[in-house]
Amino acid sequence: MKKNIIIASLLAGAFLTTMSCGNKKVDGPNPDADSTEVNEGDKAKAGNVDPWPWDFPRDVKVDVEKGQTVLTPSYYQRYLQEDKDLSKRTYVFYRAEVKEPGVGSTKVEYIGKEYDVPNALIIPLPSDATAKVGDILLTWWQSGSGLKRAIVTDASDPKAPTVSYLDLSWSIKNGEVKKFKEDEKIKPGTFRVLKEGEWAPGMQVAYEEEGQKKAGYIISLTDDKVLISGFAGHIYVAKRSDCKLISLKPSFKPGDKVFGLYVDSYEDKFTVKKFDKKNGRVWLEDNRNTTCIKSILEVANNL
Repeated sequence: MKKNIIIASLLAGAFLTTMSCGNKKVDGPNPDADSTEVNEGDKAKAGNVDPWPWDFPRDVKVDVEKGQTVLTPSYYQRYLQEDKDLSKRTYVFYRAEVKEPGVGSTKVEYIGKEYDVPNALIIPLPSDATAKVGDILLTWWQSGSGLKRAIVTDASDPKAPTVSYLDLSWSIKNGEVKKFKEDEKIKPGTFRVLKEGEWAPGMQVAYEEEGQKKAGYIISLTDDKVLISGFAGHIYVAKRSDCKLISLKPSFKPGDKVFGLYVDSYEDKFTVKKFDKKNGRVWLEDNRNTTCIKSILEVANNL
């Protein structure tokens, strides 16, 4: 029960970042639901679960060593054991420790248990990274759990900076800004600095799907394909040519017409009211004159 509550709260927290400017029906998992629940229609025949249902190479090379910290979905093996259709599951990327690197898969330890995970689902974090104010980091919610991107607000200690999590929401209540989580000092060796224009795990992308500009972040990539974590933790594959990186160093001014994240897609119906560069937040007004606050990963000038 405790496990289910944790997973549900994490997904609900991420979902909060998409819902502050309007609402719409979206096909996909309910972020408040128990992610381990199996519907009868989702069950595969015993022993017939496709262990890799995505059109993407599972044995990509990852440079990791024993003891290194990585981000990976611990429930991949459990879904296999429980005969679940992997393409319909929710994947939360947690912190884990490498126990044994491999050519096609990597053995990791998560909460005292060891798992073999396909290399395409392994995101390495360097042990010696340093950061400066304004850098965007790939890390996890260290007083909570689960992969997060964060902006550095204090780098007095470059190896253990203080950050504001971009994937946790800010909202407006009775005219006051409410943060889902206050800034937090993170530990050394627990983050990777993302770079503007770099195609790398953790980078936010808008990818084309049925005429919409869907939102997600990169898990892994090849020369022509991108493995993406999309809405509510579903995994998708897109052509690299159908993806556009969301800028980490955008420039916005009041009155700009921009694309903003509307549940699972970027839509061009928003106007900038205010830009807080230090905290990576943009105040937007939609076409119904509703104001919301989004992170810089949820806003783009052009797509």
